[in-house]
Amino acid sequence: MLGIARRERVDLLSIRVTPMIMGKTPIEIGSPRGLLIGSKEFEKVFQVVNIREVADFLGNTKNITKATKEERIRRHVRYAEKMQMPNFRRPVLDPSFIGYRRSIIYCQGKDPAVGKTARWWGKAALDFMPEKNSRLSDEIREDVYLASLVKELVEEEGYKEKEAWRAVCINSSKIGNYCDSKNGGTDFEKTGRRRYGRYFDLGNTKKIIQVSEDSESYLLAGGSINCHGRFSSLATRRKISDPDNTCEDGIGVIITDV
Repeated sequence: MLGIARRERVDLLSIRVTPMIMGKTPIEIGSPRGLLIGSKEFEKVFQVVNIREVADFLGNTKNITKATKEERIRRHVRYAEKMQMPNFRRPVLDPSFIGYRRSIIYCQGKDPAVGKTARWWGKAALDFMPEKNSRLSDEIREDVYLASLVKELVEEEGYKEKEAWRAVCINSSKIGNYCDSKNGGTDFEKTGRRRYGRYFDLGNTKKIIQVSEDSESYLLAGGSINCHGRFSSLATRRKISDPDNTCEDGIGVIITDV
């Protein structure tokens, strides 16, 4: 039953018959033929992270791994629920670039959109889909996302809860693409390769996020193919001291309103 369900989930996102997105012919998002707000394509790529569902999953359980990163994630989920922060949409895979203008697209089988600065991503995120309040993710929302990943690992991949938390907070080499991952290489994987639950592209690239909403300070979340999963787990955070420095192994995490 689990194997069949997993194949069905993969087929859902392996869209090869439409040129809209994740197909053989990627189309610029924002063009008349691109990703349309409210379309099935948009909702397959930018999926809802439901804060209440994540908080209910965590329940009253305590820090299982005793890791400070797990405690931070739990604290941020509790804060998001207490402050009644609205749900948000986050892409399930990394962005890529297309064309000489380096337009942002989301498409399986492409190179990840590395090589830009944090400040560039901050502006690009605002311009991406302003009618949906697009912006860079921030530390609280990225931690809510990581808690939702733990939930996916437990409910969809059969992980024990402690095992899932360890994979996210302590050593992510088993679920991400790191230099010490099984079948890991020496270069970036194409987008949409490894999947856990509904999420692709764990590790592989560092994720550029804001410290907080509307902040001009930025963080690098997680690690990349240049890192070891046990030293740069998905829950790792590092401050970006100069937002105008090019990040050769990082991509921006764009989120939108529901």
